[in-house]
Amino acid sequence: MRTYTFGIPVTELPVPVLEGKRLEGWYLDEGYTESFTGTTKDTLGELTVYAKWKDAVVESITLDAAELALMEGETGEIAVVEILPEDAVEKKVTFESQDEAIVSVDENGNIQAMAPGTTTVVARAGEAKAICHVTVNPLPTPTSTVTPTPTPHIY
Repeated sequence: MRTYTFGIPVTELPVPVLEGKRLEGWYLDEGYTESFTGTTKDTLGELTVYAKWKDAVVESITLDAAELALMEGETGEIAVVEILPEDAVEKKVTFESQDEAIVSVDENGNIQAMAPGTTTVVARAGEAKAICHVTVNPLPTPTSTVTPTPTPHIY
């Protein structure tokens, strides 16, 4: 809540800063039903306005890789390198594989390559998501070599 004394038109108020919060708007009542839209030159005296706040939520996630290639049976990791805004209230990131038959992923971004193919791992926090395309390559097929047995020569 703030009280201002006017004598000149005011079309917008300063944006205050509150850690972990975002200003949703200024209102003329405590119930946040009547928005403050400004004053005119005829507005005189004091005016009390109320700030409506909402929690700052994650707006973007940056991963350390947009693509990852693994061999079947191999493990890897996708790491979160940045979450914005920095003062977001809930920064918990969850990971999800779009095809668990190809790769599985745990809550820390550790990946297990299960079978050859391509899928996407999605990291989510707040309203944001980031993706990493994962390709699992098949193990090389072992080749067998046949060594011929020498035939004895009789003379």
